[in-house]
Amino acid sequence: MEYLFRFGKQSCSFSLPVLSVIIIFHSPVFLLMLPKVVIPLKPDNPKSRLSSVLSDAERQTLLRLTLEHVVTVLKCAGIRDLDVLSKSPLPETIEKSIRTSFDDYENKRTVRILTDERDLNTAVNFYLKSSGPVLIVMADLALVRPENVKKMIEPIQNPDETKNERFIRIAPGKGGGTNMIYIGAPDVFDVKYHGQSFRKHLDEAKTLNLPVEIYDSFYTSVDIDEPDDLTEILIHGEGDLYQFARDILSIQETNGRNKPEHKK
Repeated sequence: MEYLFRFGKQSCSFSLPVLSVIIIFHSPVFLLMLPKVVIPLKPDNPKSRLSSVLSDAERQTLLRLTLEHVVTVLKCAGIRDLDVLSKSPLPETIEKSIRTSFDDYENKRTVRILTDERDLNTAVNFYLKSSGPVLIVMADLALVRPENVKKMIEPIQNPDETKNERFIRIAPGKGGGTNMIYIGAPDVFDVKYHGQSFRKHLDEAKTLNLPVEIYDSFYTSVDIDEPDDLTEILIHGEGDLYQFARDILSIQETNGRNKPEHKK
């Protein structure tokens, strides 16, 4: 049997066994275990590398819809404490979309919008030093699913079978970046985004002698940075994000590869 949960325009469907997990997620004991989640965001001139395919207005819409998807997935995964760390004040449409997708005052689920104009690493590392265990999720994970989020925040087992929260778990991007990272020791761990950040974060965890795990999933590896990434939305996307891509893009085969092309 399948149960359908609707939040705003988006929805989450779970089979009955997963529903039992959702019930556990809402128990008082588990709520104490859930980490905070933070989404770094750069709302000005978003996704400039997509400008050869999408107009400025379309890239703003893409940002809103991918962010809406990510926020809805976090809510469906049981996350209750969400921060959006923005480099500049959010446009009203973006903030409204986030709050509509996540806020639930009756169940004490709210999002905080924070602004820090410094570069990504400086802003996130400053944030970490005043945080407990945290999951950092990029805003452009167009295919991420609730089960991916749950896997990222599962505690690991020590050799003596006790739970260990001071660990690192990394979900790499397909180009060597870091699309999600759980940081159980934010007091000592610093992020090093840009370039081959997955390898940098792996090395940082080992240098600090922190247990580190790699969570490898197709759905968490796809971020929307380059024009070719848009084809993944057309093939695997869902909901409003898929409909947006379908309305303006088509897939053309070029030299045996699928390429997105703007509809005339």
